[in-house]
Amino acid sequence: MHVAKLLCTLTAVILLDACQLNTRTAIAPARPGHPAESPLPASSQAWRWQGGSRQLTLPGSSAQQKRTLVDVLARTDTAETTALLLAANSALKLKRIDDAGFLYNAAQVRHTQDLARFPPLDAERPWLQRIDALRVDTGKQVSSALLDTPKAYGRVAKRLASWRCETRQDYLPAWRSRHQRAAGDCQALSRERARALQDIATLMDIPSYAEAARLARYYLNGSASVRALPGLKEQYRDALAEMQRIERNKGLYGLSTRMR
Repeated sequence: MHVAKLLCTLTAVILLDACQLNTRTAIAPARPGHPAESPLPASSQAWRWQGGSRQLTLPGSSAQQKRTLVDVLARTDTAETTALLLAANSALKLKRIDDAGFLYNAAQVRHTQDLARFPPLDAERPWLQRIDALRVDTGKQVSSALLDTPKAYGRVAKRLASWRCETRQDYLPAWRSRHQRAAGDCQALSRERARALQDIATLMDIPSYAEAARLARYYLNGSASVRALPGLKEQYRDALAEMQRIERNKGLYGLSTRMR
């Protein structure tokens, strides 16, 4: 079955469903063959909205998500930002932490590259805000999972550094664009993120750093009542200071800037 039709079938009771979002493909410049050959339909046709809440994973059962996830991983040259983010969230659901870390970071590289390469129309601002919300939500979930699996940082870094991030000639971004500019050096962006991840991997091998990072996360992710626990705020500040001290001593990029 055509992927777009499959996604429509899988998404039944929704506020803004895959079938409705097919209109975005019609507005964008048509490129023969692209939607049928992509692991997901162009734009965010798989981004489901149900009961007023974002459904941040690929549609379908776990088995269906696994099949689509494998397809996205095999064909990242056709996957735009939202496809990569949705796949990252499905990877988390399926306990595939390395895949989730890779896909999230690949999505960040793809998003930066696409904004420069395909300047979005002004009318796309609300859509870009949705994408940014998805990026933030996915980033929080992936970062938390990596923090609990610190050895994954190094594996994701190695994978990202060797990733062929170029897209196909008929690639379409996640938004409408009036024109296309020359592609920049996505490999440089990918390698830069990979170096940062490798720095974090090195730091997380230091027990005192890993412990401080988890305490900082506990405070930041806690509810108001958790943050109000006696002494916790002071412990968070001490943990952050310890992380910054170790980062300075090692001369490495770390997590402290994200945990302030």
